Amino acid sequence: MPSLDDTDLPVGFLESITDEEAQEQLRDPMRWSYIVRNPKGMVCAFGRGKTPRACERWAIRNAVAHAEELWIHEECWFLGGWRFVLWPPSEK
Repeated sequence: MPSLDDTDLPVGFLESITDEEAQEQLRDPMRWSYIVRNPKGMVCAFGRGKTPRACERWAIRNAVAHAEELWIHEECWFLGGWRFVLWPPSEK
């Protein structure tokens, strides 16, 4: 399985990775982790932050950039259907 840390991820991987697989790769002992899924279910943003609020800000910023980038290729984007998944720091 590719890693979310790879710089050139195939779209098929971003469409097929489960929340559990993303959690395994992203959870960190010190920081919160998140993914954002677009209305088609593809992971379009992910990362880590010091607080849940920081993760939310980055998630929104990256989701907006993703939507703007793909806007011309999609028939329409609905406001509903976006998913934000957040994990607390893992305890070790």
